[in-house]
Amino acid sequence: MLDAIRRRAGSLVVKILFVFLTLSFVVWGVADVFRPGRGADWAAKVGGEKIPTSVFQEEYRTTLQRLGASLGRPVDPEQARAFGLPNTVMQRLVDGALLDKAGAELGLAISDEAVRQTITSNPQFRNQLGSFDPQVFRATLAQAGFTEDRYVALLRRELLREQLITSLSEGVAPPKAMIENAELWRGERRTADMVRIASAGITIAEPDEPTLRQFHQDYPGLFTAPEYRAVSVITLSADDAAKGIAIDDAALREAYQERQADFTRPERRSFRQLVFSDEAAARRAREALARGEPFAAVASANGQAGAAQATIGPVTREQLPADLAAVIFQITPGTTGDAVHSSLGWHVIEVTAAEPGSVLSFDEAKDKLAADLKREKALDTMIDLGNKLEDTLGRGATLAEAATELGLPLRTIPVMDAQGRDATGRPIDGLPSRLAETAFDTPSGTDSNLIEAEQGISFILHVDQVTPSAIRPFEAVRGQVADAWRNHQRSELARKRADELAEQARDAGALPAPAAAKGLKAQTMPPFTRTGEGSSEALPPAIIESVFAGKPGEVQVVPLDDGVAVVRIDAILPPAAGTTADSAVRTELTEALSGDLLAQYAAGLRQRYSVEINPRALEQL
Repeated sequence: MLDAIRRRAGSLVVKILFVFLTLSFVVWGVADVFRPGRGADWAAKVGGEKIPTSVFQEEYRTTLQRLGASLGRPVDPEQARAFGLPNTVMQRLVDGALLDKAGAELGLAISDEAVRQTITSNPQFRNQLGSFDPQVFRATLAQAGFTEDRYVALLRRELLREQLITSLSEGVAPPKAMIENAELWRGERRTADMVRIASAGITIAEPDEPTLRQFHQDYPGLFTAPEYRAVSVITLSADDAAKGIAIDDAALREAYQERQADFTRPERRSFRQLVFSDEAAARRAREALARGEPFAAVASANGQAGAAQATIGPVTREQLPADLAAVIFQITPGTTGDAVHSSLGWHVIEVTAAEPGSVLSFDEAKDKLAADLKREKALDTMIDLGNKLEDTLGRGATLAEAATELGLPLRTIPVMDAQGRDATGRPIDGLPSRLAETAFDTPSGTDSNLIEAEQGISFILHVDQVTPSAIRPFEAVRGQVADAWRNHQRSELARKRADELAEQARDAGALPAPAAAKGLKAQTMPPFTRTGEGSSEALPPAIIESVFAGKPGEVQVVPLDDGVAVVRIDAILPPAAGTTADSAVRTELTEALSGDLLAQYAAGLRQRYSVEINPRALEQL
């Protein structure tokens, strides 16, 4: 559910907030904030206020799951410690608490209306008609294990942090010289000669048995089976629950009356306008239109030629400022109204089209309404079943016993890897999202929590058995060993030929002639940029990186997926003529500068508020 809070905006502010919350070790270090902990009921103290150990552990588990998902495999505790994950999560929580302290000191506050608008605009809380639905909102929170009060408090805190970050980063802009230099760097072009040596066409002798066995021993990682898990799963699905639900006509009619707004489409209008800074100019334009002069001609005469084509809408009254809406929805379609004043200036508005409002009849809305009500009742059923399931398991029942007692289907998956594939490498059908991740994050012989996979689907699983990763016996993978040995040999020979050609090219000061002497053809690449733009073909990233990492005249050997390339850098050229400024450069530099500014702010907060971390909280993970 907190993901929903964070996904609600992809703005620069949110990106900067993320940077701020991951700068801990760069800015502060670690050792100076650790103190011996007498107990493990708190993980950290910021300005004297505790961060509970339970909050830290929950954040750590969530982060560990995300890391495993991004890597495509579960991360065990030792690997997580090697990544520095416990300390990173701890410092992220500390950083958030520091922001809360700073916001409170500055007297920042988030209004109830801002919270309400954020919630009602969240797509996760809309019904199938696209409207915010309080019942969907409450059901979604319940499935995620949130009370409404807790969710609102978390959201308010997130919005307050964003407000603070906005106040710090607003107005940050990179200097013109920095932008120009960055654009020169990005637009720089290079030329090079290249020879590709494909490994697939190289002929090699067939290996004998001892050679293959030795290769199997030397490269065990190539022939190692992944860890597999056997699990039992109970899945709760709103769609399945809805199949057994019937909605009578009386309930449909009652819901139709209660949800009239959902079936009412308000009047919408389209218009175009001229905007002036003074009233006199606006009235002159209005008079010209009243005399029959074309809108485009009046717009051009007033330096607003684009306004003739810039039709706005269709929009409803609620989508417009109140003072403009009052005028626009009074104008007869196809005519121009009187000049009207708003906070933006003086407007002369022509309404180009009007769509009358409409209301779906009961018969028209009936099927859609029935589907919505069934799903709502199904979600309630799921919540009830989830609670009963957790209560049953809490009494000591096994997952199989709970399934039998509650009449729920129990699915057994005998073999599954961390990517949700079977022993043959094929994806297992019908797995809810997060199931494989959860299976590999749950200890053997235990049940997981009740997990919300996606809206309307939850599951709980038991890890029945863990088959550790192991090297497959030579006899079982002899064919794979032979194929791997051949590929390895071809790659080695291709690399050897490439090294010989590269040395000859360095001696000759050119690549085409030595290549031709070996029966190979050098390809001259046209000027291209660091993104590969300008190249006559899609260049592998490794080749682009090597060309831009060296100097003119250098010869480099570049490993490729299908062989090796020999590249000789020819020339460095300026950006192509007429290259326009890239707004992405300005955005990236702005983010970088904002990150630096916030890093300094973080250091200042560290000096203002004491930070104490309980090492026992880290040891207990």
